Order: sequence, then structure tokens, then C-alpha cells
Amino acid sequence: MPCDCEFISEGLRHGVGVNKPQEALAWIAPAETLALRLRDTLRYAEVLGWKGAYHVQRRTYAEAVLQQAIRLVETVGAQPSLLYAVLWRRWGIVAHDQMRYEIALERYRRGLQLLEELGLLEHPDYAITLNNLALLYRDQGRYREAESLYL
Repeated sequence: MPCDCEFISEGLRHGVGVNKPQEALAWIAPAETLALRLRDTLRYAEVLGWKGAYHVQRRTYAEAVLQQAIRLVETVGAQPSLLYAVLWRRWGIVAHDQMRYEIALERYRRGLQLLEELGLLEHPDYAITLNNLALLYRDQGRYREAESLYL
């Protein structure tokens, strides 16, 4: 059903481009329903990843949603993959926002490790994850380590 998958992708693309979480979630919700109806586990994991990213303010919920997305990817054996690495980064963002720095560090490093295994050192998500790691170091007062990631 290419139309259904295109709808999911369009909903995610629109949701990503919106800086208003409620509006983004309005686009993500139908994509989530459709992915479940199609029994497309990886698409569902991707949708959950975006849903968790937009719910960072609702910390416990975001943590659970992202953990569920990671487990889904593991269940279908789709790791390492770009989606899997991005989910680890987003899961790190949740811990970082909660000032659980050691957990955030582990999650960011796991995301970087996966991207390196995939040979995606030039991919934008690699740079984004490095930036998140640098911000974490900055927030911990580890300025030299943060600066080394920007150079």
C-alpha cells in the first residue's frame, strides 16, 4: 500500500517541521494509527520515536515511548540501523533534559557507536548526536571536552 506509507511519511515530515508540539502530534497521531493498522513495526517504531521527541516535557511518558520504540526495533532485528541510532539519541535527550547526565552520556555514545558501525560519519544525524554530546559536556562544566567536539 504505497499510499498508506506515503501518508505516514508525509505526516512525519510535517510533524518534524513544526515547532509546536501539539500541532506536530496532530500529524503524528494518524501516522501512528495507520502504522499499527498496517502492522508495520519499523514504521511504528519511527512514529513512536517522533512522538517521544515531542513529549520531552512529559518526561516519564517520553522515556516510556522511546524505550518501547527501541524494543520494537530490537524485536524485528533492525539494528544497527539509522532509525535505531536516532532513537538512542532521542532517548539520550530525555535523560539529558532530566539532568540524568550519566544515562544521557551512555545513550548518546550508543547512538554514535551505531552510526559509526553503519559508516555514517558524514551523516547529519552523526553531527546532531555529536552536538548533543557537546551540549551535555557543557552542561556538566566539561568545557574542554565540549569544545573538542565542535572543532
